Amino acid sequence: MSVRFILGRAGSGKTRHFLEQIRLLLEENPLGPPIYWLLPKQATFQAERQLTCLLGGFTRVRVVSFDQLGKDILTDCGDVGIPQVTALGRQMVVGHLLRKHQDDLRFYSASARRPGLAAQLDSTFGEFERAGIDAPTLQNLLNSLEPADDPASSLADKLHDINLLLTAYNAHIGQDRLDPQRRLKLILDRVNRCPMLKRAIVFADDFFDFSGYEQKLLTAVAAVSARTEIALLIDPDSPAVRDIRSIPDELSMFHRTERTYRLMQRALLEAAVKVEPPILLKESRRFVSAPLAVVERNLFVELPDDERPTSNVQRPTSNKKPTFDVQRSTLDVQSS
Repeated sequence: MSVRFILGRAGSGKTRHFLEQIRLLLEENPLGPPIYWLLPKQATFQAERQLTCLLGGFTRVRVVSFDQLGKDILTDCGDVGIPQVTALGRQMVVGHLLRKHQDDLRFYSASARRPGLAAQLDSTFGEFERAGIDAPTLQNLLNSLEPADDPASSLADKLHDINLLLTAYNAHIGQDRLDPQRRLKLILDRVNRCPMLKRAIVFADDFFDFSGYEQKLLTAVAAVSARTEIALLIDPDSPAVRDIRSIPDELSMFHRTERTYRLMQRALLEAAVKVEPPILLKESRRFVSAPLAVVERNLFVELPDDERPTSNVQRPTSNKKPTFDVQRSTLDVQSS
């Protein structure tokens, strides 16, 4: 139940480290506890192909996205028989609620029957789900905005309508159906009871940041699994690596991943998960050419004014007269 971060620049061997770890684990025990290689959904096929080319075949390894990991957790806990509301079904329910509560809406009253509004609101609900925002959170935010100084602001009216529709939607589907939002909550609740994760080894790779739900799920999985390793694209010499309490520089090339590293460290600390010292990969493995590696490291480095090279390049000038062919073609164009 420990977490270790693998930190390095592009081409430093973070994915190669995971491939080597998986190879060693499979050679030691081909039928052992499950190994989860957690990746963005669009990268899972390429990772499976890499494993197949490296090993020829594998049994205990699962290359999954966060969505597939949630499905595996529900399957292992026996929650696959609950009726689920699909994304299209939720749009139909939201469209019905728009027409039903049209007179109670403040901002969307005039456009409640407009085609496409239900799909847009469903997309908004999806963003709330990924960020971990529910109806009570919206209500608290709405209460803080109602005494606003600007009465012409439409933000309070929009939040009122979204909160009204979200509350009505939750009451409409009841407790016997599982929609995408309740599915995410159910997955988080089932992590601690999932026998599959108790002995599992988890490798998370290729992520620049995590949504609110992904961060909660990864933290919960790290708290119950045997071992978790998370790879992030960060310069090992970054101040954020030396001290996680330091605020990342907004102009840093690795600001996005430095912020992710800091947030994950804080979430793991709050969950009482042991965090081991990170593995810092400082040598470039992808760039065989030494000059190319220097370019990768220094391409976006801002040099002081006294170290910037001065450019004395002048444009070449020519005093040569146009040739006969050029003059003749010019006359032809003018005459035409």
